[in-house]
Amino acid sequence: LRLKKHATLAQFKQALQQPDAETAANKLIVDPAGEITGPALLGPGLAETVVARLKAGHYVVICFLPGPDGMPHAMMGMIGGLKVRPANGAHPVPSIAGTVRLTNHKIVLPSTFAGGGTFAVTNTGTRAHNLSLAKLDRGTSLPDLFGCVGQSFGAGTMIDKCPGTLAGGISDLAPGQTAYLRITLPQGRYGYVSSDGNDFSKGLSGTFTVH
Repeated sequence: LRLKKHATLAQFKQALQQPDAETAANKLIVDPAGEITGPALLGPGLAETVVARLKAGHYVVICFLPGPDGMPHAMMGMIGGLKVRPANGAHPVPSIAGTVRLTNHKIVLPSTFAGGGTFAVTNTGTRAHNLSLAKLDRGTSLPDLFGCVGQSFGAGTMIDKCPGTLAGGISDLAPGQTAYLRITLPQGRYGYVSSDGNDFSKGLSGTFTVH
């Protein structure tokens, strides 16, 4: 979340303690409804790197997932801040093993994706899309897992009991935007999906296997 010019992380933390925390916190954010590109949800023991272009300013880094008693992780201390300085010249583009294309109708993975490495993720569609990856438990389908995740979010319960492990990805990309994802996945069967709006039902999903 990008903070307004004179807002501070301490003020944001204090806002979260107010009776109407959402309203109080939103007053400190540049665009409460906006999406900032960053890492997607990541399960225990997994790691990824996301490289994305951000506007200069102060940011809050926060996790809103609920804990066992329904309390958001942010209230347990999973909140921090960072400062993005204005760009000083061009930044080098990472060397990539391929490009993931997000369109309005499908997600196209390069043939090298299952092998891991660094990949450009580009939204070639006309609306925002994202890329979420998940390792599927044996006998579990992609709709099974993401249906469970969606129900958990709606109920404010933990997603850890869903039949699979969220394996990262990249949060919302605006049309024409590119970010870079570096990831290595353990062996297993995986699903990928854009969870933005009704992308899942429109076919922006699929599976692959890491041998």
